[in-house]
Amino acid sequence: MSTALPLSQFHADPAKCTACGQCVLDCPAHIIHVVGGVATVKPEDDVECIGCQHCLAICPYAAVSVVGKNPEDSQPTGKCDPKMLDSLIRSRRSVRQFTPGVVDSALLHHVLETVSHAPTGVNMRDLRFTVVHSPTVMDALRDRLCETLIAKAATFPPEDAWLVDMAKLWVDEEVDAIFRTAPHLLVVTAGPAQVCKVADCVIALSYFDLYAQANGIGTTWCGMMEGILRGLPESRAWLDIPDDHEIGYAMLFGPEGVRYPRAAQHDLATVHFVEKL
Repeated sequence: MSTALPLSQFHADPAKCTACGQCVLDCPAHIIHVVGGVATVKPEDDVECIGCQHCLAICPYAAVSVVGKNPEDSQPTGKCDPKMLDSLIRSRRSVRQFTPGVVDSALLHHVLETVSHAPTGVNMRDLRFTVVHSPTVMDALRDRLCETLIAKAATFPPEDAWLVDMAKLWVDEEVDAIFRTAPHLLVVTAGPAQVCKVADCVIALSYFDLYAQANGIGTTWCGMMEGILRGLPESRAWLDIPDDHEIGYAMLFGPEGVRYPRAAQHDLATVHFVEKL
């Protein structure tokens, strides 16, 4: 993923551009202008491009290419069924029961590729998806993590002592309170170039959460792993997470082992409309 803002490489095909001005109005950086009847970015403004591709996406005539991307290679947009999306959001549950086996590699790569399109601050793309896909590696991580937590129990602050208790459940009773027997783990981290570091990680995981469940993959947010990664530096090294990356959050996933026939009933969140200042 990109770690620096790209030069625009903006080009509008004179044979297709009608100077309609839609790309001009939609450019967040305000660097596109119509010159001589064709949309143009001045060389001195080029460095202001954030690579969002709004200009490519909005052009009704597929005249604009930018940051090395051509409109012919883009997927057409379509209207999402609001009722289906409403149902997915309302019925989405944290899945802590998984069937034996693994998530198909091709399906997982498709989900991650789709999630890579999630929005980010200033369109920065310096996110890293660290995935434990092998159940054997997951088992080794579970054992090493719990053994290390117990070994370092004396150094933990009182407020984190419960993590040691969770580790002891696995070592003493084989009750997996941390990973819930999930065969896979996903950790999203943000590199130094990312502007909205934690927020962008959580946004990406939220997209993964919904799209994975739409594909029959069970997911659950793993706050314990997020806390362990922050408090146990060696656990970062085990997962090859770069030192200059900030931890966003962690998610467990795997073939869902439970189906919920109905959605839960939550009360409406507190909503306040500001009527005047």
